[in-house]
Amino acid sequence: MVKSADGSFYAAKMLQIVDKKSLDSIIKEHTIHKELKNPYIVEEYKALYVEQENSIALIMEYCEQGSLATHIGKLKSIEIKARLMLEIATGLEYMHNTKKVVHRDLKP
Repeated sequence: MVKSADGSFYAAKMLQIVDKKSLDSIIKEHTIHKELKNPYIVEEYKALYVEQENSIALIMEYCEQGSLATHIGKLKSIEIKARLMLEIATGLEYMHNTKKVVHRDLKP
């Protein structure tokens, strides 16, 4: 989590630059992700080079409730589970049909 000068909070996804291939992959992820504008997809704002760690920090929307993975197993209501599945599917549908992007790293 990163706090800006105006008091806003952001998430920082740190990606290590190992070689040219990893840098190219990071740039591709950033280029695609920053163009995704959908209420069911976490927004990415910018990428910053962190010299002391030889990493790229992707500055993203901060999700106050944490990751979906921390909550998904605790859900009891079938209605909430169904709504969640619909929201995930809606985000994926936007990526696939509107942006022609396939998400290759879905996690539970």
